[in-house]
Amino acid sequence: MSVELVEEGDVVRVYQYDTPGTYTVKAWVRIGSVKYYADDVDIEVTAPPLFRMGTTFDRGAELHSGGRQFSNYSSGVGSGQFTWFIDFGDGGTEEEGLHTGDVVRVYQYDTPGTYTVKAWVRIGSVKYYADDVDIEVTAPPEQHLIVEPNSIVAGGSSVITLQVLDQGQFTWFIDFGDGGTEEEGPHTGDVVRVYQYDTPGTYTVKAWVRIGSVTYYAEDVDIEVTAPPNVHLSVDPHSLEAGTIAYITLLVSEPGPFLWFIDYGDGSTDDKGPHSGVVELFHTYNDPGTYTVSAWITIGTETYYAEDVHVHVYAPSPP
Repeated sequence: MSVELVEEGDVVRVYQYDTPGTYTVKAWVRIGSVKYYADDVDIEVTAPPLFRMGTTFDRGAELHSGGRQFSNYSSGVGSGQFTWFIDFGDGGTEEEGLHTGDVVRVYQYDTPGTYTVKAWVRIGSVKYYADDVDIEVTAPPEQHLIVEPNSIVAGGSSVITLQVLDQGQFTWFIDFGDGGTEEEGPHTGDVVRVYQYDTPGTYTVKAWVRIGSVTYYAEDVDIEVTAPPNVHLSVDPHSLEAGTIAYITLLVSEPGPFLWFIDYGDGSTDDKGPHSGVVELFHTYNDPGTYTVSAWITIGTETYYAEDVHVHVYAPSPP
């Protein structure tokens, strides 16, 4: 390309070379009909630095917000020093000057959405732009920890459900709060476990799921485990004449309601429920013998037994 103009004073032009190579720049001036040639000048045009950008994270083309890390890198910009800049697309940026080698950054996205990551390097006064990269950030998996019932008697069991509203595979972990834990993976769908608590106390159940390398925590749930009720059976008198009445009392420390059952030992029984308070009964033994009286109560799905009582029934005295 050549340019010929009529001008006065120094000639200054800014010219862009788009293709690598060695170019010889020639110039002359003409005064009147005479041309005067300047010495030629060679210019070496090199290829721009190779610059590329990529994103890496845990699940293919999906990134969950709120804790999953995202790696962004630019590489191959040559061995010289340069200034770099990254716009992460959500308002966050980072830059550094006088850098050499690859640029690697770990960046967290907290809000679902599609973000365009942009980057450039500057060598001298010239900027070189990488191709933009889009990243899709989805909402983290919704999860719910359910403990039902959340108040039981020691020795009883509770159903613990971890609902995970995510179709993918994950690893799950449950801490039952009393030192017991359980985990499994890979897993899909809800997690349901039946767990028995043997010691009274208040326990905090914790659970999490892990997808890739990122862990998501469910909200903790407390469970109250109370001592089992004290059930006491008494028969008055313990020794009696056939045909007379025995008074039977069942004392329960649990206020109720509960179901109760009494076996008099002679083939007859009594039961009732739901009931609250003291159980008071009377029973007549018609035949001499030794009878074992048994009683128990049921609260929910759990049964609690009283200690057996032995009754001696003797024949009436002859007239």
